[in-house]
Amino acid sequence: MSHEYILTDDDAASADATHAQDVLELSMLTMPQPGAPIIDISWEKSPLDQ
Repeated sequence: MSHEYILTDDDAASADATHAQDVLELSMLTMPQPGAPIIDISWEKSPLDQ
């Protein structure tokens, strides 16, 4: 299952936005929608463990 986010200029934070505003904008775009399946992205073990 994959999700594609198509970003347009309307989705971009303003040119003078701080990093926090950029992160907030992205989090709003990727926020779970009501009724959407919950996807578990946890790791069984750290990807750094060899």
